[in-house]
Amino acid sequence: MYTPNAGAKGTDTITYQVKDKNGNVSNEATVTIAINEPPVAGDDYGKTKQGVPTTIDVLANDKDPDGELDKSTLHIEKNGSKGTATFDVDGKLIYTPKPGATGQDTITYTVKDKDGSISNTATITIDIVPTQTTPTEVYEKGLRTDGTAGDKSSVTVNGVIELSNPTDKPTTPSDIKIIEPTTKLTSGGEPIKWEPSDNGFVGKTPDGKEVISVKVTDTPTADGNTKVNYEVNLKGLVDHPEGKDSLNIEFGVNNGTDEVKTEIVVHDDKPSAADVELSVEPPADNTFYANLIISLDLSSSMGRDDSGIQGGNTHSGMKTRYDAALDSIESVLNSYEERLNSADAGEVRVSMNGFAKQASAIGAIKGYPMDQPYWCSIADARKIVEGLRGYQELRPDHQVIGVDTNYDAALQQIISIFQKPSSSGMEPLDAKNISGKLDNTLFVITDGIPNFGNQEGSQDPLVGNGIAPTSPNGFIPGSPNSDIGEDSWKAFLTEKGIRSVAIGIGQDMLNSSNGKTGEEFIKPIAFDGQKGKDNDGSDVIVLKDMSSLSNILEKYVPSENTIESSFSKNSRDEKTLSFGADGMKSISIEVDGNTYKYDPKTNSITSDGKDKSIWADFGGGEVAIKTEAGGLLSISLGEKNFGQLTYRPGTTRPIGMEKETFTLTLTDNDGTNGKSSISVDISKLKESGHTGLNDADLTALKLFSPESAMELSGGDHDVNATSSHSTGFMHSSLDALQETQNAII
Repeated sequence: MYTPNAGAKGTDTITYQVKDKNGNVSNEATVTIAINEPPVAGDDYGKTKQGVPTTIDVLANDKDPDGELDKSTLHIEKNGSKGTATFDVDGKLIYTPKPGATGQDTITYTVKDKDGSISNTATITIDIVPTQTTPTEVYEKGLRTDGTAGDKSSVTVNGVIELSNPTDKPTTPSDIKIIEPTTKLTSGGEPIKWEPSDNGFVGKTPDGKEVISVKVTDTPTADGNTKVNYEVNLKGLVDHPEGKDSLNIEFGVNNGTDEVKTEIVVHDDKPSAADVELSVEPPADNTFYANLIISLDLSSSMGRDDSGIQGGNTHSGMKTRYDAALDSIESVLNSYEERLNSADAGEVRVSMNGFAKQASAIGAIKGYPMDQPYWCSIADARKIVEGLRGYQELRPDHQVIGVDTNYDAALQQIISIFQKPSSSGMEPLDAKNISGKLDNTLFVITDGIPNFGNQEGSQDPLVGNGIAPTSPNGFIPGSPNSDIGEDSWKAFLTEKGIRSVAIGIGQDMLNSSNGKTGEEFIKPIAFDGQKGKDNDGSDVIVLKDMSSLSNILEKYVPSENTIESSFSKNSRDEKTLSFGADGMKSISIEVDGNTYKYDPKTNSITSDGKDKSIWADFGGGEVAIKTEAGGLLSISLGEKNFGQLTYRPGTTRPIGMEKETFTLTLTDNDGTNGKSSISVDISKLKESGHTGLNDADLTALKLFSPESAMELSGGDHDVNATSSHSTGFMHSSLDALQETQNAII
């Protein structure tokens, strides 16, 4: 055995002799050995893009010092972990990265020479470079139609992908193959299917509605690369997983040589709302002066026992419309008295009136003259209400006033009580003679469509016996023999500064006469003479079920320290809230750890709180909530008057508490939430060990109090829609009660 010395090369000779068994020595022989040097394999380096195969000539730096390499003997000792390597017939290594692989990979190999000597083990290092693509981002916010999209709202964006093109082969958009996304998408719960389009593809719902599209627009080629310019257009909503703000859609492009993938990021349109900050500023002058006027329908139909209120001594077990109306009037009197008692100074005077075919003042004695005004205190008015119950002696005789319904008589009689002196010696309060603001409110309560007027044969062809747009020729204000038009009625209310509220009760108000419903007939009665404006949306109230009538009337009682605002608009009437393009699923407000949630599908409020006595659902998304600080938060989460709120603080605040904070949560149809806060600074109220609200139930709630909003801290200003401001809500805040009525009807 011959072992060459290290580094030996060339030839070597060895001489030897041999003996036979008899000891004879042979001649000397020579062995000549050629020493063959093994091949030397050098390490190699390569670089490629993600997903792109590459070829490396590994033999270029390999050699055989004394012969020739045999390329057919190239052998991979260890293959790569991020890709696969093979040798072609020319001895070149072909490396193909695994899909998505990036980073560094290594392969080892050996080679032999033609004499069969094997080389050392060489290492090939390959860097797999990530494809440098920037995802295109589109925003569902840009699909809004309410003008609140703002920044970052693009629905059409352009992107670019660079593909390898070593030969600079001319390329057109049609030469590019777009690899469709594999991400499963839905829009409104409907699956999105990808379809080919010109130089791209489009995602559609089963009904053919286009939701999103991608198309190649240009393909400039230079320096071994093709730039693929493309356009993404978001045309509809893409459903996002609940709680996810964005959704990534992967797609790719291929030019036959190279393939690159990138992503489209669809950003969900998250609900948003501005924070609202309010401040309680106790009024410097806490006075309460008011004239309260009642005009009650006394027609025979008021005796029907279908009020919706249990407890009547009737065949149905329900109270009559008449008794339910008297209950609500008594409740209003109590609320006015409560408000008066909370004032430092003031007075309330009441005028009770009734009507059927004719109208009559109602006094404190039996047989009171129907044409003689009667003004009295709250206490005396309460006695009159008791005297009207059960058809007692104070009720005007049907033989005198009839059993029909005459709106002209009712309105003319109200005018007359301001024209003639009262037999009680008490006249209506006059703003000129008091040191404070005077509130004048009239409630007209009726259950029937008018079937009589004051003047025989004077029916208006459009309104029948209802209130015509204009008064007839020869109109006499306050006369029982003259009809009155809406023009003259509004003029009277404006002159006296009276807010007139028209309330229709019972099934008859839903019926149609002369092509009009009862609601349309009572609209001319409602007018705000204090502001000189129609409040048909809030001051025309129609109820089939009268169970909420007391609460509705009480809401008109002015409050000395009710503040108002909106969580959906600022003082310039600009929207500060949006559910985004996905639309509203629900909205809730958290008060003192309890959540009150409005569901538009059921048009109702639910609460996770156990104490049902601290809140009331008034229908249509209106909810009133007593707070731990003694406040009364009334807020509209429903469609009508959406965003409007009032806060009525207690007379004092708990020791150490300076602010009440409520949290709104907006949830869109994707399940994405947005939050904002409503905070009320109550630090200027006096501290007390107890709060100022002690009601055992919610009958005293003044939801959306119609008057006397207290001054807000800092005046009417707006900083990022978070400042205190007045919205004019006090005179339109009862619009949402129509939702209640619709639900009841």
